[in-house]
Amino acid sequence: MTPARRYLPEELEVRENVAELPGGYRAAVVVLVAAGLVLLLVAAFFAVSAAHGRPGEELKYAHAAKLLGWEEGERDRIASRIRVTRWATVLGVAATASGILLTWVSPGPDEPARTVQVHTRGQTLCGELLAVDGSGVTVKIKPAGPGEGKGAATIRHLTWQHDAVSVAPADTC
Repeated sequence: MTPARRYLPEELEVRENVAELPGGYRAAVVVLVAAGLVLLLVAAFFAVSAAHGRPGEELKYAHAAKLLGWEEGERDRIASRIRVTRWATVLGVAATASGILLTWVSPGPDEPARTVQVHTRGQTLCGELLAVDGSGVTVKIKPAGPGEGKGAATIRHLTWQHDAVSVAPADTC
């Protein structure tokens, strides 16, 4: 009996690098992962320092009171280093995991608008393609002419055969 295999749904895209992410998400992922790794390095340093003490530190000719004072100071230093280690580890893992998770949930790269020419029975319209399906084509048409910046763009849905005859890509309108 073979174990059941789990497949990812087709609409879930697994990214292999952050170059495919939009700019803001890419920067956030890099910062989170880098901060996580730095925090984990800090945690490792403080853990080693807590376990092994300061290099070259030596207590020569100590009497009981001096030894007791050194031990109390050492205990406080070790407790402080362990506290830093614990928090740096938790924050480092959380930051790294957040950066990785962000790559999974961030949107895909921004695609440039597709400009198309829609041919109707009486005219040719040019605009940004919003949707196309079996019922027709939806385009955003910007006003043409000298008052180009003054009018608002209109969104039109043109049904096949009744309104739209064909659609063709265009470089510009």
